[in-house]
Amino acid sequence: MLKKQTKWIYIPIELPTREIDGKLLLAYFAVKNNYRVIIGEQRNIYDFARFFPPGIFLSKGYPNINKYKTSHLFNIKKQGHSIVELDEEGLFLNLFRDRTSNENLKILNQIYCWGDVQKKTLVNTYPHFKNRFSITGHPRFDLLREKYRSVHNHDVEQIKKKYGDFILVNTRFGFYNHISRIKGIMKRRNKDLYDDSKTLYHHFIKMVKGLSKSYPNFNIVIRPHPSESKVEYQREFMDYNNVFIEHAGTVAKWILASKLMIHNNCTTGVEAFLLNKPVISYMPIKPKLNVYLANAVSYKATNLVEVTTFIDSYISTGKINNIIDDLKYTEKGKKILSNHYGAMDGSYAYEKIIRELNKIKINRSSALRTKAIKEKRVKRSKLVVTEAKIKSFFNKLDRIESVDNKLTVRRLKPNLLYLIEPNEIKIKSSAPLRTKAIKKKRRKSAPLRSKAIKKKRRKSAPLRSKAIKKKRRKSAPLRTKAIKKKRRKSAPLRTKAIKKKRRKSAPLRTKAIKKKRRKSAPLRTKAIKKKRRKSAPLQTKAIKKKRG
Repeated sequence: MLKKQTKWIYIPIELPTREIDGKLLLAYFAVKNNYRVIIGEQRNIYDFARFFPPGIFLSKGYPNINKYKTSHLFNIKKQGHSIVELDEEGLFLNLFRDRTSNENLKILNQIYCWGDVQKKTLVNTYPHFKNRFSITGHPRFDLLREKYRSVHNHDVEQIKKKYGDFILVNTRFGFYNHISRIKGIMKRRNKDLYDDSKTLYHHFIKMVKGLSKSYPNFNIVIRPHPSESKVEYQREFMDYNNVFIEHAGTVAKWILASKLMIHNNCTTGVEAFLLNKPVISYMPIKPKLNVYLANAVSYKATNLVEVTTFIDSYISTGKINNIIDDLKYTEKGKKILSNHYGAMDGSYAYEKIIRELNKIKINRSSALRTKAIKEKRVKRSKLVVTEAKIKSFFNKLDRIESVDNKLTVRRLKPNLLYLIEPNEIKIKSSAPLRTKAIKKKRRKSAPLRSKAIKKKRRKSAPLRSKAIKKKRRKSAPLRTKAIKKKRRKSAPLRTKAIKKKRRKSAPLRTKAIKKKRRKSAPLRTKAIKKKRRKSAPLQTKAIKKKRG
């Protein structure tokens, strides 16, 4: 039974290919815990904040990153909302100094850390905010654990059908190959990172071209970072038949469908490791920005020869390198990762986040202004999620959780904002075999009973109906006929007599009156006219004579 009052949580999405699945997972369990969730495109979530009831905003990336986001979050805070922070780049400790500040951390009620290393780094830098930091992990990494991997099964099968055996190459060169026209800005902001990104970009282009020739029977799928442009890659590989550029969908399904993955300084290296996929970190140079963790859980190669050696070893033996003990490497990687990521085992990240959200007190003073949201025009819109995607994802989670979670999904702005509300949750049987047996038993017994009942009804009910109808046809029509016959005999005769009587009496009286009028009235009129002719003309003649 749901409580009367629920909290509101607002979840913005900026890069759907990276964020959507993890945030839908959080939304699903938040609704189960009696929250109402509004999820949608980031700019619209910020712009419509004034129409929302006081609730909790889930920020992604610290407010210090850009002025647009900073100003909006300050306004959201003034409107009575609470703000919590879950950074999408929680493993990039090198960037925290540029992404945070004392002023901006003041508006955050809670800050969720990926692991112990991130929390210690933030506490040492901002000790006066230490009570706001907590280790939760990230919901998108929950989907990499064994329980939830099946949400990707259908997509993985479709990818394998399309590309067969393929090598996945994930890139991260947004400083040089950015999706928008801000190369000059990136270069001025941080020249070292720009130069490293440019150098690595060209090294990766050469490496992929080399792999294309070395493994003609394998396809190579390049997945650019969400901030990168795919146009440059398409231009570079337009003459290579086994190289494809893919930007769609979350990276987890592509990792699961691939034979192995190659990256450089990318969080996807950690994701591949957690999915038990062989992963190579290609490091032809030592960049200024070094993601220690992503490289620590990967096999390192500094040139094309080392990359092909690893691939040949894996194809022939099932191990990435015959010299290295894979099991020892895996255990070492898990130990390193456990310090950086706090939800590898035990409680899931979404559970820890919801526990923290429950601690926040919200003063409810207004309702959702649905009409205002619908009437407000949207300046810029970007498709981040559809109603069909939300429902499909929730159905997959229902099957995993063995529940029939009846959630209401309403479109506030098509493809931009969706309201997800809680409803009654009906628990299914936890033992699949028993459920199957019950269904089988029902199929055998229930249909037979239904069939017998229907057969009985067909025999009895129609006969009774038929008898009633027959009885009505015999009695009711006869009575109606008799009444009509009686009316035809009596009523018409009376009407006829009245009409005959009227014709005899009324016309005679009318005729007598008219005759009387013709005799009297015309005579009087004639006498009056004659009198006027005699008197009036004489008077007129006398008057004229007098005047003359």
